[in-house]
Amino acid sequence: MKQILTVVLMSITALLMAQYEIPFGNIRHSSIDANGNIHLRWEDLSGGTLNPEFLYSANDAPWQSSPIQDISTGEKEALAPYTLGQKLRYRLHYSIEEMGESIAMMQSAYWDNDTFPPQLDKMAYIATDAEGDSVTVYSQNLDLRESYTAISSDKIYFSMQNLSGNFPIMNSLTSYNVYLGVLGNISSLMDSVGYAMIYSFNIPGVISSGLYKVGYDSATQMPVFTRLGNVQSQVSGGALNLACNISDLTADPDFGSLPDALLMLGLTLKIDIDLANMEPQMGLGDYSTPAVVIFQDNFYQVNQNTLPVCTFNSYDTITRLLQIDYLDTEADFPLLAEAELPDGTILQFVPTGVDYSLAVTYTLQLPSAEVDSLTWRFSDNGFDIVQGVVHLVANHDENLVPTNISCIMPNPIYSFPVNINLKGLCNKPIFIDIYNIKGQKVAELNQPPAINGELTISLAPKQLCSGVYFMKVKNGPYVFKQKFMVAK
Repeated sequence: MKQILTVVLMSITALLMAQYEIPFGNIRHSSIDANGNIHLRWEDLSGGTLNPEFLYSANDAPWQSSPIQDISTGEKEALAPYTLGQKLRYRLHYSIEEMGESIAMMQSAYWDNDTFPPQLDKMAYIATDAEGDSVTVYSQNLDLRESYTAISSDKIYFSMQNLSGNFPIMNSLTSYNVYLGVLGNISSLMDSVGYAMIYSFNIPGVISSGLYKVGYDSATQMPVFTRLGNVQSQVSGGALNLACNISDLTADPDFGSLPDALLMLGLTLKIDIDLANMEPQMGLGDYSTPAVVIFQDNFYQVNQNTLPVCTFNSYDTITRLLQIDYLDTEADFPLLAEAELPDGTILQFVPTGVDYSLAVTYTLQLPSAEVDSLTWRFSDNGFDIVQGVVHLVANHDENLVPTNISCIMPNPIYSFPVNINLKGLCNKPIFIDIYNIKGQKVAELNQPPAINGELTISLAPKQLCSGVYFMKVKNGPYVFKQKFMVAK
């Protein structure tokens, strides 16, 4: 009994050590590009030594993988097809070696609705364990292979497959099998406490199916099993499916609130009852590939794209460092972030952060003090461009200020009227022309000088049928262009 608990806790301890070396971070998304994909990027913290897998699921469909490419040193990208209105979930899966063990480091599959038994292709695949790697006793029923997990707002799911495709709990009147889905909370592991969903025969005074806390009594040197609640269990399609209520776990003071990650693995035991003294003798069959399962529900769901708002921040004439603040309603990162100098040279902005739920400042190092103006361009989808002109002047020149025209409007436009918001305007009349894709002017919306550099106009011309259009804004010496789509 002591040996069994020791093996379990040693496996979870190995996971605990790996927990602080999560090999990925800061996963983020763009808007839908011209090819119908969103771009997902993240930092690869493994130094390129591991092979990650990117997976996505639209509207709770089975998970699919997508190729991964390197964007820059330490930055990776994958594409996922997207249709407006869908709920697209995505996650990462890494497999690493830690203390001689293969360990999965992964984000969980999230479900909006509970279903049992679960579909394996809608769960997060963990790994396939080696065949024939028993610890103390061997049986094809105890030899674990594939394992899977998922989580909803109410339940944690764990499924495992074995070599036989069957999960018998009774071998004879004196011999039984026990199958465990082990759950490790980091804080409780510090006190040598683990948790497990158990599927077994009801052996009075020994074990029965349920959710248990597994502790260790140092005085008696024996494990202590405390039943916390019931589990759902069913063998179907060659898999043993288990599920427990999160509330049963969090009600235990040693577990506490649901953490950001749990340590999971499957475990099999064989229990033989000695008829001479009615004492149970336990043998460890196998344990599956351990996993650090991170509870981060990554999803993207928008009905239409809102263009980012880009605002001039500052320009230092000594360091020649220009800063533009980028803010996107849907937290999309830009696929385009560049500046064009008067001689046609294109320079790339560099972000100072990657949390696009907030404004992110982009910086640009100008090559020469002779640059007196530039045009900046940002786009969250690669084709709808927000742009502006910045005139770079010395700080002591009070007669000149940087000019920074930006535009906020729905795109695509599904119905009229719509509001167009222009910012960064100078104190000059505003000439607004709209052209169709053939270059024909179809609307003219001229305006007097804006108050405080900002103007909101209503666009409601009935002559704009479905199609692609271009808006040209001329304000004093500055010209701003915007491409947009009408989809009635």
